[in-house]
Amino acid sequence: LNFLLAWQLWQQSGQKGILRYTSAEKFPLTVDDLTRAHSHWPSLTPYARQLQTCWGQIDAPGFHSFMLPGVELTLFVGEAHTMLFNLDEPAHTWFLDGFAPAKNPAMWQQVLFDEMARLSRKGTTFATFTAAGEVRRGLAEAGFTVARVKGFAHKRHMLTGVFGS
Repeated sequence: LNFLLAWQLWQQSGQKGILRYTSAEKFPLTVDDLTRAHSHWPSLTPYARQLQTCWGQIDAPGFHSFMLPGVELTLFVGEAHTMLFNLDEPAHTWFLDGFAPAKNPAMWQQVLFDEMARLSRKGTTFATFTAAGEVRRGLAEAGFTVARVKGFAHKRHMLTGVFGS
């Protein structure tokens, strides 16, 4: 959903050039599950169909790249922090959707936050649905200013922030 919304916003904003979007999925959904999930947002159907076509080509762990209209999607199938070691292009925004630390402790490690910092520049932003204290502290230790804000839908709180402010 983050990818589809970012892609839609990029196109609607009239930005020049290509949006480069990189994502890590340890356990990617099947195409059928992805299609069902996307069905809840009919306004994104044109984008979702194109993503679903690419998704069907993912057949192994590792990096997969797809060129879509106005966007280059790089998808890494595996652990998020492992992917980050292989990147060197700075990020403008981080969407952290790895479930809560209690459900996905392997993702929420200081090594992830430190790699995020390495790939961030002053002003890089992040958002995550989790508001767990260990995530807040880890991001702050890595150099992010962290704020706990009102959550979306059923979530009471979530975290947002900026690097190097």
